[in-house]
Amino acid sequence: MNKNKRPDLNLLAMLIHTNAVRHGWWENRLSDYHYLTLVISELAEAVEADRKGSNAEKESFEITLADWQNEADREADPEQWRYEFNAAFNSYIKDTVADELADTVIRLLDLAEARKCRLYNVSVVVGCINNSQAFTENVWQVIHTITRGDLTAEQRIVSGIVSVELLAALYDIDLWWHVLLKMEYNTGRPYKHNKKY
Repeated sequence: MNKNKRPDLNLLAMLIHTNAVRHGWWENRLSDYHYLTLVISELAEAVEADRKGSNAEKESFEITLADWQNEADREADPEQWRYEFNAAFNSYIKDTVADELADTVIRLLDLAEARKCRLYNVSVVVGCINNSQAFTENVWQVIHTITRGDLTAEQRIVSGIVSVELLAALYDIDLWWHVLLKMEYNTGRPYKHNKKY
């Protein structure tokens, strides 16, 4: 995938939601406010990661898994592949700014599919995200966008995603690479990721 090239959001939303249902996240259908609060919690985790200076080490991750480039090798020994993938992910990607921004997008897309939103031809509204502001101030712009009461569900979701794309670009984060990577990681996680909700 080309750096920062956005995939088909509707297809991605379907894949993400299917995995979320499989992992028990939609047993109790709660309000949009519940799910948007979880989106905000991911943004808060991105702030904490930034405060700690926790940044993804993409090159180290890729070097560690260089022997697994061939899909046939991964299919021949899926347990070993999953073990090594998880170890590399936990060492170089997990809980970093990029990882938390990917989680933010994943939660937005999960909500989109659950609510049967179609994410094309949607007018986008974004706040002022730029490098003259602190990371926290840029994150606030994302939160403000997804909580605006005058936007439709589709507008909140797409505007939120575009806002995170802008934020990631500002910090030279390959957002969509991280989203796809986190989707792979999430497929092997336990039920509800061992959380209450």
